[in-house]
Amino acid sequence: MRILDLVSQEIQTLATGLLYWHPAWSRDGRRVVFVGAEPSASGLRLIVVGVDEGTTERFPLPGAGWPSRPQFSADGSWLYYSAQPGATRSLYRLELDAEAKPQEFIVLDRHLHDPLLSPDGQWVAFRRNMEIWLARVDGEAGPHDQQIRRVNDEGGDNFTFTPDGTALLYASGDRVWRQAISGGERVEIPIGLTLRPPSPPSMLIRDVHVLDFTTGGFGTETSLYMEGGRIRWIGTEREHELPADVVILDGGGRFAIPGLFDMHAHATAGPWSRSDFQEAWLAYGVTSVREAENGLAFSTTLVDRSESTNDPVPRYFFSGNIFCGQLGPLPWEAVPPAASFVLSDESDVRTYVRHWSKRGVHFIKTHPCLSWSLHRALADEARRVGLPVMEQLAAAGTAWSPTLTLSLADVALLEPERSANPKLQAFAIKGLLEHQQRHFGQVDAQRWREERAKQLSVIGAAYRRGVRLYAGTDAPYGPVPGASLHRELRSFVDAGIPPLEVLRIATREAAAAVGAGQDLGAIEIGKLADLVLLDANPLEDIANTQTIWRVMKGGWVFDPEELAAQATEH
Repeated sequence: MRILDLVSQEIQTLATGLLYWHPAWSRDGRRVVFVGAEPSASGLRLIVVGVDEGTTERFPLPGAGWPSRPQFSADGSWLYYSAQPGATRSLYRLELDAEAKPQEFIVLDRHLHDPLLSPDGQWVAFRRNMEIWLARVDGEAGPHDQQIRRVNDEGGDNFTFTPDGTALLYASGDRVWRQAISGGERVEIPIGLTLRPPSPPSMLIRDVHVLDFTTGGFGTETSLYMEGGRIRWIGTEREHELPADVVILDGGGRFAIPGLFDMHAHATAGPWSRSDFQEAWLAYGVTSVREAENGLAFSTTLVDRSESTNDPVPRYFFSGNIFCGQLGPLPWEAVPPAASFVLSDESDVRTYVRHWSKRGVHFIKTHPCLSWSLHRALADEARRVGLPVMEQLAAAGTAWSPTLTLSLADVALLEPERSANPKLQAFAIKGLLEHQQRHFGQVDAQRWREERAKQLSVIGAAYRRGVRLYAGTDAPYGPVPGASLHRELRSFVDAGIPPLEVLRIATREAAAAVGAGQDLGAIEIGKLADLVLLDANPLEDIANTQTIWRVMKGGWVFDPEELAAQATEH
């Protein structure tokens, strides 16, 4: 956690640990509070740093789940934050005293997230799923349900008070609104933002073997011509006229496959990844990611960056927030509040499915914390609006993403002879590989091999029985973004699936699953120019998917070695 002085440009480090989030200033600008996870502590802490004095105070939060948005009271003597010690999230306050204990300040019968105090300390605004609510803070006892009011039922992407505390500003999708605290009609603040993506140059790739799923192999050497980020023709140059400014790339007889998909991944940094690892996907040939857990606003920001720049960022197909019921103690139920919705009845479920459909999500994700009856309502409403559902339930006709690189700890990726690879080192945080190797040294190798063989047997049987499989890694929560997908592909082949079918699963089938089959998943005329150029034939050995020479996304060409070098510099 650092501070940048905008005048002197000096940077001050406040704390160094595993994970920090939600920093906030005190009113006088002399202290900063944030939530932290540190190697020397069990559980999360509220950390208060005196910027001028260099003092640090840590306040433990036993059983408080994922606390969010800590902030100082107007006089600086209290901290306010939301947390979930039991069935629902509430607003707590903590007196800045070493012996003080947290007090539940706002008591509701349902969840509240991301509370924010007004500048005068008289109001607190908070999010309940995407709804924005407002409560008066006037005394020792906090308000109950009957003492709060809903400001809006579709905002909540971001909200704040005006400096004088008389109104709320909030964003809903691509619109911004002002709502007076006293009530009345909201007023839209016009935002004239237009994203104009740069156009890639016209490009000809000569002398490449193109993977053709129809014929079941690579064709003879040919040329590919791309214009406007799409494939315009495949064949010999003699039959076509090229523009004078065309960029020519000599493929040198290499093998072209469609851009790969990671069908279960996350766009946020886990504990074993750098804070911004977007280029890692492209460096490993992953041009599309199915983002399976994140706030909607963050996901759409990444989509804008991917579609409106030539940055090395993959395409994102996203779900937005997870649909949950009452959150519990199990790991998959204890997701950060910013990434989850807490839905209590069928009306809630159906309303949010329809709302999410309008906001452009590609699928709905849910967890076992949602009751069976609400699962049925969710599936029914999702079917009505044409959205697939991603969940941890098995039923006839569903598809399966085994994520072996996660369930088997991806230890095979971290064998000593491979962990020294500079490219892999570039996209992992310092100490990752050493930590994993120490951990692997404590694993019973024979038992691990037996467990892997058992899981591969199940995957092979599922494939033979016609179960649709997807290749996903759950990166970056353990697996390394991009790199781990190639281990997943290798595991599929080890399970008895032919390399051609594995490539089809990771490209054509994945594109169809996210509704992008018309544009992605194959190297064909009219499709987007997403492809990977390999030095060796992956049909002879699936490990050859890692012999990546160049990666193209939408007509922009990326050199993996250059991406790795840039990552190392960062």
